[in-house]
Amino acid sequence: MTDHAPLIERAFALEPREQCYVIENIEGEIPDFVRGTYYLNGPARFSRGGFSYRHWLDGDGMVCALRFDNGGVRFTNRFVRSAKFVAEEEAGRPIFRTFGTSFKNDRMKRRIALESPVNVSVYPYQNSLLAFGEQGMPWELDPVTLETRGEYNFGGALNDISPFAAHPKFDSVAGEMFNFGVAYSAANPHLNLYRFNGGGKLIYRKRLQLDYACSIHDFSLSEHYVVFYLSPYVLNME
Repeated sequence: MTDHAPLIERAFALEPREQCYVIENIEGEIPDFVRGTYYLNGPARFSRGGFSYRHWLDGDGMVCALRFDNGGVRFTNRFVRSAKFVAEEEAGRPIFRTFGTSFKNDRMKRRIALESPVNVSVYPYQNSLLAFGEQGMPWELDPVTLETRGEYNFGGALNDISPFAAHPKFDSVAGEMFNFGVAYSAANPHLNLYRFNGGGKLIYRKRLQLDYACSIHDFSLSEHYVVFYLSPYVLNME
């Protein structure tokens, strides 16, 4: 079989370090109009205490920031101190089941949900940053230091097992944020649609019935509609 991603397995063996430094070695000149910060979130560590995870989505989330200002270019990266990360750091071993890896005596949140590694996306929001995983609430970060401030539940409007996806959409005119989450149930699957105003307050949460427990990864936002593709990838919840 042809290997279309040679050496990609090295990513699973990396031991990333948290760093913050000014990039000194720059060739040429950075244009004056290049100012601001580029943020990135993704799975960064795939082993703990001699145990290795088996899927891309299992790695602990790490947020990186590349900041351009008059003082130069600065790079910062930090792990998201989620509930999962903090508990497993203290224990020195994996505790929670992940998307692609289970093990003896692994735990789940309230015995029904995965404890998110918060490793998918990151978005500026209300003079802050929100880091998202495919499960659970986002986590708030300091936009400069990337220090974790805590779980973000929109003023208590949602709880830690509210279905909440990692791909919100933003209305740049109204300053509103939309997101969704699928409640995977054998008897009553439904789609939760959330709308938040520019101040982070929940405007509404609508529960839309689904005919089957289909996997929904993302959605689109237009001026008047939110658009979902209901894929034929159906989960057997039983």
